[in-house]
Amino acid sequence: MKFSEFMDFFPPNSVIFPKKSRKPSRTGKISQLVDSSNKVVKSSVFFAIKGNSSDGHKYIQDAVKRGAMLVVLEDKSFIRNVKTVPYVLVSDSRRYYEKMCSLFFGRHDETMFNVGITGTNGKTSTTYIIEYILQSHGVSTGVIGTVNHRVGKKVWPTSHTTPDPSTVHSRYKDFRKHGAQASAVEITSHGIDQKRMHSINFDIGIFTNLTQDHLDYHGTMENYFSVKEKLFTELLAQSSKIEKFALVNGDDPYGRKLKTHSTVSKHFFGKDRKFPIWFEVKEKHFEFQKLEIGYFDQRFQMKFPLLGDHNIYNFISTLFVYDYLKIPMASVIKKMESFAGIPGRLQRVREIKNKNVFVDFAHTPDAVAKTIETVRELRTELKSNNKIITVFGCGGDRDSTKRPIMGQIAEGKSDVVIVTSDNPRTEDPMAIIDQIKAGFSNQSDKIFEVNRSLAIQKAMQISKPGDIVLVLGKGHENYQIIGDKKRPFDDYKEVIKYAK
Repeated sequence: MKFSEFMDFFPPNSVIFPKKSRKPSRTGKISQLVDSSNKVVKSSVFFAIKGNSSDGHKYIQDAVKRGAMLVVLEDKSFIRNVKTVPYVLVSDSRRYYEKMCSLFFGRHDETMFNVGITGTNGKTSTTYIIEYILQSHGVSTGVIGTVNHRVGKKVWPTSHTTPDPSTVHSRYKDFRKHGAQASAVEITSHGIDQKRMHSINFDIGIFTNLTQDHLDYHGTMENYFSVKEKLFTELLAQSSKIEKFALVNGDDPYGRKLKTHSTVSKHFFGKDRKFPIWFEVKEKHFEFQKLEIGYFDQRFQMKFPLLGDHNIYNFISTLFVYDYLKIPMASVIKKMESFAGIPGRLQRVREIKNKNVFVDFAHTPDAVAKTIETVRELRTELKSNNKIITVFGCGGDRDSTKRPIMGQIAEGKSDVVIVTSDNPRTEDPMAIIDQIKAGFSNQSDKIFEVNRSLAIQKAMQISKPGDIVLVLGKGHENYQIIGDKKRPFDDYKEVIKYAK
């Protein structure tokens, strides 16, 4: 991007040139846009952003020393620190950073069909399903999510579900380079609140559900909900797409009160036949479920390959996507029947034949409850008396109020509970376990093993043929974070190791 193109984005006379500054050539090129002084290289533009734990304005001088050619800031009291380069004073430097990243990388999302998914649980599964169905019908689809970023066989690792604006918009450039026509994107509340995706031109927004999580960041459930709602009142409203839609879980109490912008058409999905998109479970088995699905004026029967109502919700939330793209619904249903499943989402360890062992990412009270309840209901339907053994922990440096709640849920719905570590991060793992203990009515019959590998080993040792073993919390993750170090660890592989 040329400096002149950058300047033209702002109103006339917005770029201020201090007396000691050198005016960059209008044809000079900007090397990159950054929000951290550590990322600055020669000819960068530095955006001073106020974060939760650090204020970028304090690093303006460092950014200039490292080669920043221009500074964008919102706190005028720091203008005195900008003496040798031009600057722009804006109302919201975080928002401008995101918008300028879109411009810098070429606004490639404008030429793609984009679906954004938000909610506490189900985002990853929903992106996997969209990717699978679209790809199988010839629509190359890029995914930005918890597990990774990918399109076709090209994969980029990620450390955040919703990455920073520079990564988001550069990834869309990558998607187009690799032939992507559509995208399925997980959108977290942090990502919305920190304006990481406000310039993405979404066609469809999906709301999966809302349950307790991230209260360490948002404070209250209402704050958490109001941020999630912005996908439908702000992000979709700002999209340049002519038609925009919201697909909302009508069975979720927050979904029922979710508001959308006047330019966004809303459709509910759920179990209620009054909704335009609904489902009913006819039969349940460990290998599949038989469903009846209603899609507006159409009816379908299908053999659904995943366990749990939550997976059905995830699937039916996507039906409008395919219909909008003129993919026949009968073809969608048929293709979904052969879906192999989602890594770490109630993923059956198929190498173990005599026990029902599942690995799942459930790490919130609601997700833990739904996961265990799924296998409890199935056990009841099959008239089985096999035990449910649940292995779980809670992540460190995250919402601590949910820990005793998760303990209470695991105790109430499982026959055997093994409490262990998740990703303790910088917290004391035993202290986290002690907080989980507070939710138990009886601690004497629980098993406490801080070493996650040994906890999984214990579960495999005490389980008998036909028992159900749930290893919860980490799902697809192939690492464990202890302190500030990330070490290799894979729940699925650990189960197989101890199954021998």
